[in-house]
Amino acid sequence: GALVWSSYLGRWYVLCLNEGEVELWVAERVSGPWENAGVVYEIPAPWDDASKHLVYAVKAHPELAPTERHIAFSFATNALELPSLFMPDGLQT
Repeated sequence: GALVWSSYLGRWYVLCLNEGEVELWVAERVSGPWENAGVVYEIPAPWDDASKHLVYAVKAHPELAPTERHIAFSFATNALELPSLFMPDGLQT
């Protein structure tokens, strides 16, 4: 993820994915030290199933947040098997 300055927090922050959760990491300086401020979002089903889906590329979008108190972000998902992209239970053969 990209490093973002938050005037509300008075710190730099970055979002990181960790086992189906989006964590907020903060630091007073870009060079650190960085500390985990906690989980800000849990990836919902069905994308939270790492055996079927890949979740990656979490990115903060401060330009989309309604206020400095909010954090807007996105992430990408992909199915590990092609049929599950089209049908929740896959193709029946």
